[in-house]
Amino acid sequence: MILRTILCLFLAMALGPALAAGQVPPRATLCASPAAGLPEAAERFEVGRLAVQRFGAHGRPLVLVPGLASGAWAWAGVAAPLAAEHRVYVVTLPGFDARAGVEGEPFHGAAQALQALLARLPQDGGGPVLVGHSLGGALALQVAAMHPEDVAGVVAIDGLPVFPGMERLDAPTRIAAAERLHAQMAAAGEESFLVQQQAYMRGIGFVDTGLADRCAVLAARSDATAVADAARALMRLDLRPAMARADVPVLEIVPYLAGDHAAPPRVLSAQQKADYYRGLLGPLLQAGVVVVEDARHFVQLERPQAVLDAIDGFVARLDADGAR
Repeated sequence: MILRTILCLFLAMALGPALAAGQVPPRATLCASPAAGLPEAAERFEVGRLAVQRFGAHGRPLVLVPGLASGAWAWAGVAAPLAAEHRVYVVTLPGFDARAGVEGEPFHGAAQALQALLARLPQDGGGPVLVGHSLGGALALQVAAMHPEDVAGVVAIDGLPVFPGMERLDAPTRIAAAERLHAQMAAAGEESFLVQQQAYMRGIGFVDTGLADRCAVLAARSDATAVADAARALMRLDLRPAMARADVPVLEIVPYLAGDHAAPPRVLSAQQKADYYRGLLGPLLQAGVVVVEDARHFVQLERPQAVLDAIDGFVARLDADGAR
């Protein structure tokens, strides 16, 4: 039952509707895109596998890690306000947002590069906070588990230590499901990949279909193979044992749209979804959960002020508690 639910949500829902309709968003539709909401970067550099843009010149460092097939555009609407009070570092993973892919397991190399970035950040405003969306949230949790001494806190936006629905599966079953997903995604050609992205953005990513289509065009700039590899790695991941040993403050931001949870097999109230996510965070002693309603997966683009308020509140608590 769990596996069937996963495949329904992540494959059939994400791929089926658009593949059947054959609708492709026009590649020229980049006007009024989320990328237009980003300020000019004060600095651009690379650390290992990561492309980094810095916004802001003072305050506690915040490292923003976009999710699958996403780039800096995923933080439009929150990067500039955060940069008014913080040094904000937006990273882009290899293979995403028109960057070349690399060989090897995606998570390990990205986690190493992210830890190297943390080591070089100024500490005069306080220790760095990792803010990750989706896959980026899982990556932030992994780095915090590996190097808790380098991280003051983690804000995970719809990103979890284990893929939802996979938490009760044994490792072989989880790996088999990940391989099936990888095969489905890797088989896509350029146009099919764009259609996949539109289907995902419309079905899971956004309430606003216009915004979904614009972001689908941006996401389709990513390398399809790199996206498939990263999705497979994400579905195989289970960080719960490692997170149990990491004494790091974590805030989980949970998007919720009532209409998406009104019919089986996904009937959930906002509180029930929050409780479910809290359970997936496992034995984390310092985990908090905030629900943002009337939004889907890209909640930071649909409800930026709500996300900003949650991040600001989390950082303020770190400051009040005297976190390094």
